[in-house]
Amino acid sequence: MLQGSLEDVVQAEDAVRGLCEDSGYGRHSFGMCLAVSECVINAIRHGNAFDPGKQVHLSMTLAGSRLTVRVADEGKGFTPEASSFQDAGRGVLLMKTLMDDVAFAFRGGAGFEVQMYKDLAA
Repeated sequence: MLQGSLEDVVQAEDAVRGLCEDSGYGRHSFGMCLAVSECVINAIRHGNAFDPGKQVHLSMTLAGSRLTVRVADEGKGFTPEASSFQDAGRGVLLMKTLMDDVAFAFRGGAGFEVQMYKDLAA
């Protein structure tokens, strides 16, 4: 669990970098760090609106070579298809480019969750 400040982005990057390197998939650490940091920044900025009373939940699991990353905020969520690249929106594009699959879901009034998947053996 992250406290919801931008300083937590480094903690998230360190966690995913460590997971990739410790499991023998270090060649993917840069791309995975970029995707996770963009997602956490979006959760802090757009989801929680920089509210220090709201948290960001980060979980990562590795099953075989399949990495699953979940980032959940306590905000109101958004519609990814409506995201404009004029002022923002490049983070979603980066996540979709770097990961094999990205899914967005409302958490039943308790925030918004992004699930990202990557086959690290590919």
